[in-house]
Amino acid sequence: KAGSGMTVSNSVKVKAHDEDADAITLGGDLCVDGIGTKLEAVSDSSTATAISAGKIYVKNSAALTAFGGDAAVKSSSVVDRSAYGYEDYVVSAGDYAQIEPTGVAYVTTQKELQDAVINKHISLVNVMNDITLTDTVYVRRAVTIQSQDASNVSKLIRGKNHSGVILDFDGANGHKSDVVVLKNITLDGNRDTITQTVLPAIQCQYITLDLENGVTIENNHAGDGAAIDVANEGTVNMKDGSVIRNNVADRDGTVYVIGNNAYFNMLGGTISGNSVGSDGGGIYQFGGGTVTVSGGTICGNSAAEKGGGLYCVRKLYGGSITGNSAGQLGGGIYFFGTLYAQGDINISDNYKNGIWNAAKQCYTEGEKNNTYITNSGSHIYVQNPLTGNGKIGITSESEDYPVRVGGGYGTYSGEDDYEIKASDVSKFVSDKDGLI
Repeated sequence: KAGSGMTVSNSVKVKAHDEDADAITLGGDLCVDGIGTKLEAVSDSSTATAISAGKIYVKNSAALTAFGGDAAVKSSSVVDRSAYGYEDYVVSAGDYAQIEPTGVAYVTTQKELQDAVINKHISLVNVMNDITLTDTVYVRRAVTIQSQDASNVSKLIRGKNHSGVILDFDGANGHKSDVVVLKNITLDGNRDTITQTVLPAIQCQYITLDLENGVTIENNHAGDGAAIDVANEGTVNMKDGSVIRNNVADRDGTVYVIGNNAYFNMLGGTISGNSVGSDGGGIYQFGGGTVTVSGGTICGNSAAEKGGGLYCVRKLYGGSITGNSAGQLGGGIYFFGTLYAQGDINISDNYKNGIWNAAKQCYTEGEKNNTYITNSGSHIYVQNPLTGNGKIGITSESEDYPVRVGGGYGTYSGEDDYEIKASDVSKFVSDKDGLI
């Protein structure tokens, strides 16, 4: 009993049980507040109430349960829903009352977004409107971030004085196996307003990030990795319906995959209209990074030096790489090392010093330079049949043998017990003369 009110907070768990009278009687309001905080009240008497109070506030992932012989709760408000803040609660009342968070958040401000992604009881965060971010939002565990209404996608917009990462995903603290999902949300780097070079829109390490349908990453201007920086033990899966567009990097890569055991898997989606000052207009792979492209479209990107579409790639299992341009070599792909290929692949109409076609939003003229293969021990291994009608345009560093089948540098041969076939070889055509 209290003549005034009572607050339970800071993950404290309180159980109140009375066999003959009200379990909790307050002269004021009851507040149950905070992650892990829980209040249980039970009154066994048929004429008693579990909780009698003024207003009842349950918020910030706290929970309340009550059972009374006469009633669970007597309150001027039963429960004040305005006190829940950004969270969604389930409320049931009668002789048994249960007030618990549903694991869903509805956020309208940067603070609510940051609080929600920290809160381990929340699994789904609905961004209700556009939010201008003045600082990095840190995500350290599995959670889904999306717009509630897929037909009215919300934006997370870089604020004018915000030069850091927009979303930072890092599961190093015990969450390496977690998967974060972005869905129906736009990350806008606001480069038309922000003149200085900033950090990537997304950084991902020690966790897996899925970019699902409706995700757009656009208008960011960074040094390296304008859209995404995949670092140590991070994995980013780009899926159908996701878009990375209109970003600018002063140096390398719109998507920058360079950390130890860093993976970027392009399963679908579109990477288009991006430009870089050095290598990898669409994707840049180096060091311990691994890029796998098995679907989607890489089109209309440019690199001032090498790899208009991609600078190095480990696995090509599908996808279309067209209409890209490089200032020096590899309008589509600049490649060295070992590349594994199979499936439906189209690498065509990429150029050295290509000419931009505004109507088609890609490069449509110039010196054909689709896949540039260096002489540095580079090999393409066909692991399984090459399917579809697409071609793989080749420019080899070995001028005398622009396309070679067999052993040596810049060549293709079967591996892993797959015997390369004439139909596979026919997919490779010379950029120089169009012949197999």
